[in-house]
Amino acid sequence: MRAFSSLVLLLFVAASAACGSRQEQELRAERKNDAPASWTGLTVGEVLAQCGTPESELRMHDEPPGKLRSVEFDCHQSEPARRVILEFAYHTGLFSEERAWGSELVKAQRVIRVLESTLAMP
Repeated sequence: MRAFSSLVLLLFVAASAACGSRQEQELRAERKNDAPASWTGLTVGEVLAQCGTPESELRMHDEPPGKLRSVEFDCHQSEPARRVILEFAYHTGLFSEERAWGSELVKAQRVIRVLESTLAMP
């Protein structure tokens, strides 16, 4: 019986860790509902997933040319629809003389500032 109780406890702990704590789940839900104010600290990839925006719609902002500083896209999962610019801290890995950046590199950047505007409906 003791082995069974230990197994049940182990399974419960593993399931809890996989799903995250209730607080973490509530925080993720709040971030989605409060978007974009709460996107600071998330990665670009996490924000894209919340917005339902494919990578192909990203517009890179590099100023001066070659130094990637931010990305811009339309957030499809917000009401009303929004144009979003995510800024992230520059580091030398974001320099590209060819002005070409890998999607995994871009999606891994942590957001430090969010700018947004409501999209005009046609």
